[in-house]
Amino acid sequence: TATAILESNAYSDLFKIYVIDFAHTLDNFSSASYNEALVAVAMDSSKSDELRVYAAHDIDTSMVSNPVAVYETLYDDASSMDDKMLMLKDIGFVDPAAARELSLDVLDNYESYESRIVTMANKAYVRSINGEQELIDDIIARNREMMEPFVLREIERNGCVLALSELEEPEAVELILSLPNLDELSGKYELVERNISGVMSFLEKQDSSTVKKIIEAIPVEQFIPLIKEKLSDNPREMDQVINTIESASSEVLPYATSSNLEGYAIYRDGVGAWELDAWHAG
Repeated sequence: TATAILESNAYSDLFKIYVIDFAHTLDNFSSASYNEALVAVAMDSSKSDELRVYAAHDIDTSMVSNPVAVYETLYDDASSMDDKMLMLKDIGFVDPAAARELSLDVLDNYESYESRIVTMANKAYVRSINGEQELIDDIIARNREMMEPFVLREIERNGCVLALSELEEPEAVELILSLPNLDELSGKYELVERNISGVMSFLEKQDSSTVKKIIEAIPVEQFIPLIKEKLSDNPREMDQVINTIESASSEVLPYATSSNLEGYAIYRDGVGAWELDAWHAG
């Protein structure tokens, strides 16, 4: 039935979007004919961008000989940067290198785009690296350039931090933890969660005043043993920092993330989606 609806001219684009959205909720829903219909809709330039993106996002890549070609077509055709970034994200799952090349369209001209668009392109690049040192050096240099200007808004710095937090490199950790406004950045917690070993390694090399400053900006319980070690000669100061950590831990609610990080909510991905890296409708 879903296939017949997508292939028919008797239904509106909006109704077809409802059908695609509903079909996606069904467990183990897979059909060669339905998948072919999705590809046909995605490649049909007479259809609305919204319908085409919905269709492309929902194709089963295992049933398509060249899914990147479908995504790249939508990336090129879409008028909305949100649509382009969704296609960029999908390309990253099947061809990270291709996604990286497309991300450069944004990163080379980051000042011309909204911060969330830059963040998504930044993440696409980071996720494509796979340990290649030349690429690691390049993305760190790009983020250093983006974060250094004093006029850069907090939300833009947050985006850089969120992308670099996925990069388990000492230089990335140092770049983030050396930011002067670290206490104002929300992405700092993702850095600790994803790269605790790198963060601990960095902190262990710092003097007690630097450690205290960073931990007060990121008050998480994992740092308590380090505080006890670094401030052992100043029990009062040590207790103050530990109290700050325990107080923050009791007040901060855990992030509410989707059980399926690739949940189907294309036009409902809000700030929480790209900040927390959980693609859900919240």
